[in-house]
Amino acid sequence: MKKLIITILLLLHSSTVFAQDIIFGNVHFNANNLNVLFSVTDVKTNDIIEALKRGLEGQIEYTVQIVDDPLLPLMPREIIKSVTVKKKVKFDFFNKAYVVSQAKVPTFFYSDESLIDELFFNRLLIIEEGFKFRKSNYVIRVRVTFTSVKLYFPLNIIFNYVVGIWDFDTGWHYGPKLVGIPYSE
Repeated sequence: MKKLIITILLLLHSSTVFAQDIIFGNVHFNANNLNVLFSVTDVKTNDIIEALKRGLEGQIEYTVQIVDDPLLPLMPREIIKSVTVKKKVKFDFFNKAYVVSQAKVPTFFYSDESLIDELFFNRLLIIEEGFKFRKSNYVIRVRVTFTSVKLYFPLNIIFNYVVGIWDFDTGWHYGPKLVGIPYSE
């Protein structure tokens, strides 16, 4: 019985249930920068939209890294360069719009589809001065996390699994090696 309860709690707390994959789009060098275009697939967008409309706030974080690709598979990967972008998302009831804030600059989206496109599809992140890392043993990896707002004590204990059910973490997805990425203007 204890094993069953522990298994159920682990399944509820698992953060990789909703987002399964990252698909890389056009990855290229432009001038001295590395442009990485990617999309997140298998996201339960209807659940996230409903949670936002009911008053929950969320935060999405995109991380792109250039890492060393070791020759042996179990060797640790050294992080060469990292870029992280954070956005906060909430629903404005008075304007009937979604507010996406990045660096405290709000952007309004008036439809569900435009919000989903903004958060999960065709995300472009730029790694400045990325061309100097163009070596054969460097590779790109991307991670996307979505977390809902954390409540205050004692509500955080009571509603921890209910509020956090829309949270996800894609884990690290590895993209192309830097040596094979084309250069375009």
